[in-house]
Amino acid sequence: MSAGSPATPAFSASRQTPRWVVFRCGEQRFAFPVGQIREILAARPLARLPGCGPEVGGLANLRGRIVTVFDFGASLSLRPSLAQPEHQLLVAEGGERPAAFVVEEVLAVVSAATHGLSVNVEDLKILDAYREGLLGVGDWQGKAFLALDAGNVLERLWASDDLPRISDTSAPQR
Repeated sequence: MSAGSPATPAFSASRQTPRWVVFRCGEQRFAFPVGQIREILAARPLARLPGCGPEVGGLANLRGRIVTVFDFGASLSLRPSLAQPEHQLLVAEGGERPAAFVVEEVLAVVSAATHGLSVNVEDLKILDAYREGLLGVGDWQGKAFLALDAGNVLERLWASDDLPRISDTSAPQR
């Protein structure tokens, strides 16, 4: 039988290796599914929102659209990503409200299988807030990354009592 025959397909779409945007906050590596990230941007000025907690980086104007920017590192009680001069923004795809994450560094976009944790997630304080969004653990260049659902992370951040409600997400027209 040949490799491409119907009985033995050479490739099955259901067995595709997932693709991840792998990034770093402090010494920790994380990843979001590629399909959940619209774009990766360089550091840019943010308008700080008074009265918000450290997880809210501020607001950014991205091509006329106001986007709430969350500091991923600060949201996990790690070193604030905004404190790093060369930080990057991961603009989330879809969702009711436009949002982005500030991360210290985007390392790569990779294909990698993930697997479950071999330790009890309850023991990992860093993941306490995001355990429902944990998709698994992957490996890139011999180092583990925690794969998270960006939508779940955003849901938890939007639910924060420290976040002001912004009804209009369009920049003023000139």
